[in-house]
Parts: sequence; structure tokens; C-alpha cells
Amino acid sequence: MERDFYTFCTAMKTLDIGSAEGRGMSPQNYATIRLALAACYGKLSKGRVGSSLELTSEQEEHRERKGRHYCGLKEKGKRKDHERICIPGVAAAALSAVVFARMRHSSLEVLLCGLSLFDVLVLSSTLLIYPAMNACQNEPDPTNSRVCHFFWRSTLIAYPLSLIAQAGSVWTCVAITFDRFIAVFFPIKKRVWATPHTSTYIICGVAFFSVLFKLPAFFEITLNEYGQITPSSLRLDATYQLVYMTYMYLIFILLIPWTVIIVLNGIVIQKVREAYRTHKRLTQRNTRGRRDTDERKMTVMTIVMTGIFVLCNIPPAINNIIESYAPQYRDRYRHRIPLSTLLVCVNSASNILIYCWFNRQFRRSVFRLCSSAAYKRRASEYIRASKEASMSQTLKNKL
Repeated sequence: MERDFYTFCTAMKTLDIGSAEGRGMSPQNYATIRLALAACYGKLSKGRVGSSLELTSEQEEHRERKGRHYCGLKEKGKRKDHERICIPGVAAAALSAVVFARMRHSSLEVLLCGLSLFDVLVLSSTLLIYPAMNACQNEPDPTNSRVCHFFWRSTLIAYPLSLIAQAGSVWTCVAITFDRFIAVFFPIKKRVWATPHTSTYIICGVAFFSVLFKLPAFFEITLNEYGQITPSSLRLDATYQLVYMTYMYLIFILLIPWTVIIVLNGIVIQKVREAYRTHKRLTQRNTRGRRDTDERKMTVMTIVMTGIFVLCNIPPAINNIIESYAPQYRDRYRHRIPLSTLLVCVNSASNILIYCWFNRQFRRSVFRLCSSAAYKRRASEYIRASKEASMSQTLKNKL
């Protein structure tokens, strides 16, 4: 019974987003289904359809609120997790990109700058989609709502951009893993193979590949004649879903990148552990030793960063696999999609904490940049106040 109700509520929720005219049904039938949706909100306690008539207004409001939660609908103002993560996350990722762009002394710093830019795009796309979607789901008349029309139109751009940014983040992590592998096992050749110039070309190549690979996403959704977002014929094509959305996703987003990241990081971890044991036996510390220590810290930082990246992207991967191979469980796991997106946002927003913890130069650059901005703001305020004071004094003298 519970499962049947969940399926029914999901269908009613989908139907509730559109209008009677948009769905091609008569107003009478639409009114009947709206009554059924209201019964879904009430959850039909103890099987008595008319029991809600005997309730007080407070009890009925409480039952409707529970029914909305049961049907998978969100209350207005209750889903602020994405905003709380993404808004400071965009600022943090942008700050990281600016700092690494100013540093650019090594190949790793260029790659981390590119990763920060992809993080900005991921978080910005999420900010365009989820807050407007949550607000639209609480609108009584979505077809005449400016919020819903903004959500439908912005999703046309934000949805494919988020996929491009996620693909770019995946392959940038692969490039970072290769960079650390070369730094650990080929430290001399690294000066030739892994340079800032080479890393710039790699980031450009990753961006080009991501745009090319996710280009079909721009044609997966469209707007109908009423301005509502709807899947396109390409998105509903069975061959497209099987070949592109299933096999190519598994190969180019999951199988190859994750295998490279996990295997190379495992090898690098063993080498770093040996290096730490060797470092403990050393008694003399010179400039070369300090440089090696900094390299090991950067390697540990990238291992932690890519490890958190893989962990936070496991739930989205599971959701995609369920969508492709187990459609019978699709409705059961669909409510976890916002949680999976939230984990991706947490990963993108928290990278600056990892950089600050392991990279002393990055930490100093952030402090210097923030203090410089604060000093300039105070100086401009002082100059403005001085000008206003001098102007007021001049006016007094004239009077």
C-alpha cells in the first residue's frame, strides 16, 4: 500500500506541474485529478477518503504538510541546503582560481586553477537550477509564474553547462593524478614533461573534450508551446539512452577516469610512504630536503583531494547506473538526486579548505589577497570621507 501510494503521488506530482490545457485534458477531468492530488496530500489516513472533513483547520494543515512530504514535494523555504553550500562555494572556488592564476609557478598550480574554474561552473549551474526549481514546485499556478518560467529557461543552459563542468572536473583530476605520478617517479623528467605551459594546453584540451562530449546535452531538453521544459525526442530515443547516456557515460566518466585515479593514487601512496620513512632517517636538512618535503605535501594534498572527489561522486554514479540498468527502482531512488547533487557541490566548495591545509604558499596568498582587498576598501572609504569633509568645509566657508 505504501509503495502504491508513493507511485501514485509521484505521478500526481508530475501531473501537477503542468496545466490542464498543456496536458490536453478537459478542465473537468483536470479538476478530478486535482482532487485526487489533494487526497494524496492528505495521505488518506486509515483509508477514509472523507476523514479530512472531520478535522480542524490545524489538523488538516498538518496532514497536508505531511502528505506533501510523503508525495515528494518540498515545502517553501525548507530546501536551502544548495544555497548554503553553493553561494560561499562559488566565492571560495573563484578565490582559489584567482590565487592559482597569480601563482602559476608549477604545472600543478595551473591544473588546480583549471579545476577551480570548473568548480565555479558546477556551483553556479546548481544555483541557477535548484533554488528556482524548489520555488517553482510551491507555486499554485506554475504556467503563469515568473519563477517557473525563469527555472525552465535557465535550465536549458545551466543543465548542459553543469554536465560539461562535471566532466571537466573528472578529467582534470585525472591530469592532476598523472602530474603527481610523474613528480614522484620521474622527478628529473618532470621539469620537461610537466611544465606550466604544458598544463595550460592540458586544461584547454580537457575543456574542449568536455564541451564536445556533453554537446548533445544542449539538445536533450526543450520548451513546449506553453514555455514548460520537457524532454526532447533525442532524450527519449532508446538508442541514444543506451549508447550515449549509458555506455559512453560508464566508459568516459566512470570506468576510465576512476580506474586511472584509483590505481595511480595507490601506487603514489606506496611511494610517498617510503619517502616519509626515508625522511625520518635523515638527520641533515638542507634546501633540497625542504623542497622534497614540499613536493610530498603537495602529493598528499592531491591524493586527499582526488579521494574526496571519488567519494562524493559515488552517489551520482549509482543514480546514473540505476537510471540506466534498473528503471524499476527509478522512483525509489529519485529523491536521492538532490542529495547526490549536494555532495558534488560540497566537494567543489570544500577544495579551498584542502588547499589551505596542505599548501602554505596558497594559504599566504589567500591571506595577502584578502588583506589587500580589505585595505583598499578602507582606503577608498577614508578618501571618500575626506572628500566629503573637505566639500562640506568649502561650502561652510562660502556661506
